[in-house]
Amino acid sequence: MTSLPQRLLTVFSDSTIVPIGDLIEGDSDLLVYFAMQETSGSIVSAINPARAPILVYTDYPLSELLANGDFSAWTADDPDDWGNTESGSDPEISEVATGESHTDAPTIGGGFANMYTTGSLLVIWQSSICTVGTRYRRTLALNTVVSGTLVIGTGAGDQLFLDAPEDVLDEFVAVHTTWEMKRQSGATDVTFNNNSIKETNPLNGIYTGATVGQTATTLLGYSVLFDAVNDYLNFFTGDWAALFDESTGTLNVFAQSNTWAAGTDTLAVISADANNKILIERTGTDIVASYIAGGTTDSVTVASGSPAGYFMITMKWNVPSDAVTVLYNGVQSGDIQTGLGTWSGTIDTAIIGAASTTPTQSWSGHITRYALYVAVKTDAEILAMAQSGGVA
Repeated sequence: MTSLPQRLLTVFSDSTIVPIGDLIEGDSDLLVYFAMQETSGSIVSAINPARAPILVYTDYPLSELLANGDFSAWTADDPDDWGNTESGSDPEISEVATGESHTDAPTIGGGFANMYTTGSLLVIWQSSICTVGTRYRRTLALNTVVSGTLVIGTGAGDQLFLDAPEDVLDEFVAVHTTWEMKRQSGATDVTFNNNSIKETNPLNGIYTGATVGQTATTLLGYSVLFDAVNDYLNFFTGDWAALFDESTGTLNVFAQSNTWAAGTDTLAVISADANNKILIERTGTDIVASYIAGGTTDSVTVASGSPAGYFMITMKWNVPSDAVTVLYNGVQSGDIQTGLGTWSGTIDTAIIGAASTTPTQSWSGHITRYALYVAVKTDAEILAMAQSGGVA
């Protein structure tokens, strides 16, 4: 791995540079790291199978899978490389310019595809694009929806149903191999371009609803905003779960809360079931960090002081030493907890910003620099993390 000055580290898979923070460079204990890509606002995550900082990010550097996804090439009024299925009354696809309808078509070099139906079915597709069970990132610029719905995806379970103009950017796990864009209902026009499908790293987290690329602080860089309604980041995979060690570890995260009112928001959770989990929550004005094993809960309640800005919460668990320690802004809070239970079960949940993917107890505010280690970090190391983020 190449070391770079200040807050930069080379991504293992290519030469793309992302801000990670001096505190993790060369740290062989790091298992997961979550932050923000400084220039474009992409989520940065690191999964460390070899316990050496192998860093990836959501713009995984693989090639485009769709041909003519920008709809720039047409032959005989049909987009090149796309098959189409038509049924019913007068469906058609045509080349248009922005703001135009099927009645204006064709506009050679217009840069947009227009799908028009009158209550009929129109599907355009490319076969053998995806692999079932593989994760992909999709984008689409949906310019016009006069009425009805445009459905994009490979099949039930990964499809998006779009009924208004938007710039689509999300990730999905393919359920079939053929990529389809389907005019589901409504009579009149749907106009779009810039459809893209790229494979993403299978160990990356998938964020749902959260607003990326938010400014945190000068020291922390960028963050992700969670809306207290339906936002979360899910980074669970079976590959990741096999690397997790419930007997020794450290979870460290910087966050900002938009509310300190009554109620509970979940900052982070890793769990096998209700009786075996690692959990950090906001409850009223307190931050509660819990290690739950075999139904035995060891927790520390931190009086947060209701800060308007960022804070750092850290939980260390050490089953061989029978100890759970919680630190707030780099300083130990409460007593070291003992009498730990015996962990049972395999991890099946790893979420930032909510208690579940339903979601429930969604965080209200910003989160960044989530770091999970497979070792118990020293108090001095944790204080250094707090100082690097400007909270100590």
